[in-house]
Amino acid sequence: MPAYNDWGQRSRVLLAILSSERAIIRAMTASAAEEDITLQQFSVLGVLSRLGAVPMSRLSEELRVSPPNITGVVDRLEKKELVKRETNPGDRRKREIKLTEKGAGLYERVREGYSDSLQASLEALTPDEQETLSKLLRKMVKEIARREGRPQRSTKLTDG
Repeated sequence: MPAYNDWGQRSRVLLAILSSERAIIRAMTASAAEEDITLQQFSVLGVLSRLGAVPMSRLSEELRVSPPNITGVVDRLEKKELVKRETNPGDRRKREIKLTEKGAGLYERVREGYSDSLQASLEALTPDEQETLSKLLRKMVKEIARREGRPQRSTKLTDG
């Protein structure tokens, strides 16, 4: 398949993707701010919601954030009683970060806050257009991961 070399068209596509990403991040940030947390703190809650209790190193890896940075984020979340540090029952030398009930509730409120807004925005697209957009974005994410030499993680966005 020959390479498509229309830089103007590709630039418009990339700008549209980046503009969409910025709009999504603004919605997420606003929803998080309503609950007095940052987007980075929300991301930690999301990882814990998805994976359960994990060591600090796993949080750092998942979020691609340095260990000292993630420690500060977790410290602030712990002060708000949204997460807690627990000893790993299988290895008492290891500590894991766990979402509290309060943290789980806050995570869901923030997620629902921005999700409702974004879902309503998708109504501008027909169901067929939504499916096409989803397939194209998954294809692009897989190609970016392949070019970076990263194994493809299984996520809702990239599955299918």
